[in-house]
Amino acid sequence: MTKVIFESETMIGKCDYDSLDANGFRYAEPDYAEIWVHTVGAISQGLLKVEQHCYVRHGDDVPDQPWIRPQIFLEPATISRSEMADLAKTLHQEFIARAKEKLQSEVLVG
Repeated sequence: MTKVIFESETMIGKCDYDSLDANGFRYAEPDYAEIWVHTVGAISQGLLKVEQHCYVRHGDDVPDQPWIRPQIFLEPATISRSEMADLAKTLHQEFIARAKEKLQSEVLVG
């Protein structure tokens, strides 16, 4: 049985939504999408599994983003549940920092 001990979703900025359109169509006015990072920490079979991914949200549309690869960490569940939740929170904060650093010069706007 899997028990979620940490889950967090954080918006880290905005990007030009039109630049994600593969067919090159652009509106006259800029159209922006939000960039989010999401982390889930769960305990299963004696392991802490932390999954992280970055995605773009534009209304109900959630298109693929090519910049940040998903990450998965597996750690033995040898510490307390609260310490594992703290570890997942720390990993989430580090993922936010790495994603912002990578996206700062490439796609983030205003």
